Amino acid sequence: MRRSTSRLIILLLLLAMFISPAFGCGGNIEESEPPKSVTSSESAAGFTVILTVTPEVTAPGKNFNLVLKVENRSGEDKDFYFLSSQKYNFTARDSEGKEVWQWSADMKFTQASTFQKIKAAGVVSFEESWDTLSELQGDFQVTGYYLGLEDLRPSVEVKITAGKVI
Repeated sequence: MRRSTSRLIILLLLLAMFISPAFGCGGNIEESEPPKSVTSSESAAGFTVILTVTPEVTAPGKNFNLVLKVENRSGEDKDFYFLSSQKYNFTARDSEGKEVWQWSADMKFTQASTFQKIKAAGVVSFEESWDTLSELQGDFQVTGYYLGLEDLRPSVEVKITAGKVI
């Protein structure tokens, strides 16, 4: 009798292990979707500047990951000249248009002329993080631009909310 009870308990435990995840009842494995990104691009003169921000929505005090890509679709290599070592920038404005953050604000750049070549069909990427302040909430317009193509300034809208971030 004791042997059949042990087998029954083992069978029930095995059954519970396989059935409970199927009904969302068990396991400590948390499945979550990757955070949503928002992307915008602008093009002119054979170049495309692409801004991608991840996530689209975050909580106060959390980060946004910013990626700026410059694609050379002109068919020719192109040299860009800069008056300092700074080649790109990111800004964020609130819903009233007030600038609340600028990536380069507290940075120091070498004050010497520099250049960057982007080969035909080439891409250069720049990645930074916006560490939001704990008191910021609302909708924000994030803009990124390459100083060699300042007229191309893609922007995306992101949200900082104290509610549940999806």
